[in-house]
Amino acid sequence: MEDLTKQQLVLVALLVSFVTSIATGIVTVSLMEQAPEPITQTINRVVERTIERVVQTPSGNQQASVVRETVVVNADDQIIKAVDQNRRSLVTVVLPSDSEDQSLSEKISGFIVSDNGKVIAQLNTETLVNEVISEEPQFEGIFYGNKQFSLKVEGYDSATGFALFSVRVPEGENVTFTPIKSGDATSLKLGQAVIALGGIDIVVVQNGIVNSLPYETATIKEESETGEMVEREVKTLSIVETGIQTRVSAGTLLINLSGEVVGIKTAGVLQVGSYRPFNLVKEAQAKIEAKITENERNTVVE
Repeated sequence: MEDLTKQQLVLVALLVSFVTSIATGIVTVSLMEQAPEPITQTINRVVERTIERVVQTPSGNQQASVVRETVVVNADDQIIKAVDQNRRSLVTVVLPSDSEDQSLSEKISGFIVSDNGKVIAQLNTETLVNEVISEEPQFEGIFYGNKQFSLKVEGYDSATGFALFSVRVPEGENVTFTPIKSGDATSLKLGQAVIALGGIDIVVVQNGIVNSLPYETATIKEESETGEMVEREVKTLSIVETGIQTRVSAGTLLINLSGEVVGIKTAGVLQVGSYRPFNLVKEAQAKIEAKITENERNTVVE
């Protein structure tokens, strides 16, 4: 080293620094790959978005200018906001019971779907199917803030088990209901961050990413423009596989970071981390409401 010139010493120092940085990068990547999923998820993901704003100048004769701003969005902030938007929509539905002690009654998870407090929940108890629709409320709903109101089943979809409830608010009491914001599960992308939000009596939150989006292919027959029957293949999203490895109760919602509900844990899905597309709920709600409208129309005619 004593025989090296100053220029050679500088070059050696640069070489050592370069090799050290490469070695540090390799070690860091190796440790991250070996780290458990919960540890890697605690690292905040930061996204930069460029927002354009049109600013009108004080003088109307001059042309408006465009101002570009860079906004830093933290993933933790997005998760907190999405949870806060939807936790007010969760409802614990208490099933009818002979016991006066409500803690002994069976409970299921539901959620608000309209401004007037309509609730959807999956009734997986077969003995209730023929008894749920009656003139008087038979269920109790525990809403956000521990507010409790009677629920009446307005309709039931036997194919999925989802029931639509109306809420009975006491006269003179002013209550504001916050419905969920439903999203399209087919818009999900592999690797996209999602949140599981649900629980009975206590809110449980888990976060993960979309691991798999398997589609089912079915062949349907439809009439063409010429009047002939032709076959066409239709692909339908069957399940949303996530990296959420904690068991959750049926009725738990799957939410994207925009606060939209894109999936739901149903009683028929036993795999941990698997959720049905929320389109299933929207279709069941549409069928129930169509049947209610038809029944009301028939009642008026009679």
